[in-house]
Amino acid sequence: MHITHDIKKPKSIKRAGLVLRPKSKHLKPYYLRLKHALNTHGVELLVSYENAKYLDIEGIEEEEMFRKSDILISIGGDGT
Repeated sequence: MHITHDIKKPKSIKRAGLVLRPKSKHLKPYYLRLKHALNTHGVELLVSYENAKYLDIEGIEEEEMFRKSDILISIGGDGT
């Protein structure tokens, strides 16, 4: 997976919600790279409590994440 911060983001995106494949601790390096790329553009990355516990980070209620997010990003699935 290649994550870059060389692109310009739409000005309307302030927060992104992250949805992970359940119980996927091996995704933390991807989370960190994604967080860095988004933060470079001033985008806050939100993660639900359920997913945050596998990343050893703080999270928020899932419904709150959905409500606050301008976009949702999913990593670690089967590609569908």
